[in-house]
Amino acid sequence: MAELTDYMPIGTDGDQPNEIIRTLAVIRGQVDFTMRCRPRFNYAMCGHTVNIEEGYAIFSPVGDACPPMALYSTVALRQQSQDAISEFSLRAGERATFVFGGVRAQGEQPEMEFVEQRFHETARFWKGWIAKSKYKGRWRETVNRSALMLKLGAWIADCSADIFPARTNWRSAQLGLSLHMVARCGIHALRADPTGFCRGN
Repeated sequence: MAELTDYMPIGTDGDQPNEIIRTLAVIRGQVDFTMRCRPRFNYAMCGHTVNIEEGYAIFSPVGDACPPMALYSTVALRQQSQDAISEFSLRAGERATFVFGGVRAQGEQPEMEFVEQRFHETARFWKGWIAKSKYKGRWRETVNRSALMLKLGAWIADCSADIFPARTNWRSAQLGLSLHMVARCGIHALRADPTGFCRGN
């Protein structure tokens, strides 16, 4: 039996990079895993190279349409074509962590020992944010879950605007703007405070 957790950590300071963190933990027995990281830049319209080092892989797109990305890992990685993969086993009580995001400066890899702390900080943020909702009806759990999805959807749209340059096609930009506006209207209807909507407030 294994537990998988994905989250985008909430930074406690302005220097916190945008990242996606995945942790795998085995609760009982032994579990075999295969992880495959397959980034495709500029909507798969440009190729990229892969450079595997100890503890991380760097994906560098051809040209300057998109910035390079990195996958940091607590288990060994190997290259397969344009992907990074890892095959490993975990026993009860063991865990593996993967951090995907921008390339960090040399020698500044993610502090894997703080991953759990970052998870709790993120959970506190979301619990505090949803507590602002004034809806107390019979569908509170469902409405709150929907509000969280609206907030996250608009946040991802904003983060995408930060990650991808102005060359990103207009259809994607229009979709991101639409998601943002729908989410703002939905949360305003719930009377949750939308101040600084996509700025972590």
